Amino acid sequence: MQKQPKESIYETEFLLLIGIVFLVVIGMLMAMFSVTYIQDMSTLRNVPDILWDFTCGRPTEAGTTLPLLLTISIVCFLVSGVLSGWRWWIKKAGQHDE
Repeated sequence: MQKQPKESIYETEFLLLIGIVFLVVIGMLMAMFSVTYIQDMSTLRNVPDILWDFTCGRPTEAGTTLPLLLTISIVCFLVSGVLSGWRWWIKKAGQHDE
């Protein structure tokens, strides 16, 4: 198996960084939209129940907008964390090859 050239590793790290930044920005935008969508404290208090009902597929009287925004935000932050770990792993593996 051939080793990857250094340029390819740096390109992969850069592309992962772009993906991380993109996902964090999308996650923050969705979180801000979610905060503006919440009208009162009772809705804020019921967010875990709303998300659980949305995950289980149970319809709610409030609709699917808020849980969808929150779910997209959470997924974006989780995927950006995974990509950050992957980028760190690639960088660490690249240092061992030198």
